Formats: sequence, structure tokens, C-alpha cells
Amino acid sequence: MNPMNMTTVAFCRHCAALACLLMFSSTGCSSLTPAKNKNGKKDSNWSFFKKKEYQIPHSMNVTWTYDIFTKEGKQPTRGFGGRLYFYNEKSQAIPVDGELTVYGFDDTERSHDGSSIESADKKFRFTPEQFTSHFSESELGASYSIWIPWDAAPGMQKKIMLTPTFKSKDGPVIRGNSATVILPGLTP
Repeated sequence: MNPMNMTTVAFCRHCAALACLLMFSSTGCSSLTPAKNKNGKKDSNWSFFKKKEYQIPHSMNVTWTYDIFTKEGKQPTRGFGGRLYFYNEKSQAIPVDGELTVYGFDDTERSHDGSSIESADKKFRFTPEQFTSHFSESELGASYSIWIPWDAAPGMQKKIMLTPTFKSKDGPVIRGNSATVILPGLTP
């Protein structure tokens, strides 16, 4: 390496160290360490949302994704991952408290319109305590991630319709849009 390149490298290292020093001195110590609550424990993102009051949703949106759950020593399970967002009257994603139920219909050989949830082939219920544990913060705001197991893998290809409903502790039942999702598998 020639002396000119060594000088440039030393200068760049000096600039990087100076930039780090300026960044840390301008942000202050409070932003480098998580805030502590009244018990002296560090607050997490969940604590931040939990401190806000739960709101009563006006609508919900769900995105479903096919997946296989595997656990050592057990047969793989086919199913769907769901990401749920609940919105207030201002269309803001909000934290909620209540019970989620997802109704599943096997539409492989028949077709449901989703209006009669009593005829569901499967029903998945999340109590308020279970559901709040599925909270996660996303770029869009408060969201919840759930897993809906359907059957053992491998299996036949199926067409599944999923219909979510949510009952707030202090509000009405709201119903998300029904979605038909393909469960990949063997074809007859």
C-alpha cells in the first residue's frame, strides 16, 4: 500500500470516529437506554402500546399466507399464517382487546359464501388473553400474527375459505372479509 492510501485510510477512520462521537453526544443518554417503568424494568414496544388504551375497532384487515409448521419428532402441519390489523374511525391501526374467532370452510368440492359461519368445517378461537400475546408492532402500526393449523402434511390440494370475526370486550362484533386460500398439495 502506498503512503497516500495509508493517509486516506487513517483520515477515514478519524472521520468515522468523529461522526460516532457527534451522533452519541447529540442524541443524549436517554435515547440510548430503554425507559424504565415504575418497577425499574425496561419497557418494551408492547409495553408502550399496552399503556395506550385499547380501542374499539371499526374494521379489520387480514393477510393470509400458506405455511407448514414443523417440530422435531412430530408430523408437519399445513396451515395459514395470518397478519391482522384493526382500524379505528380514522383508519389508524390500533391495539385491541377481545376475542378472535376464525371460521374455516373447505371449499375444495363445494362453495360457501361465508354468510353462514355456523356451517364452518373448523373453528379457531383465541381468548382475549391469548390474542393479546400475538401482538407485534409493524411499520403500519399495531398488528397481530396468528397460526391456523389445518391438517397433516403432505396432503391433497385444498381450497379453504377463512372468515375472521372479532368481539371487543366493550364493543360490537366485527367481521373481516372472507378470503379463499389454496392449501398446496397433491392433486387427484
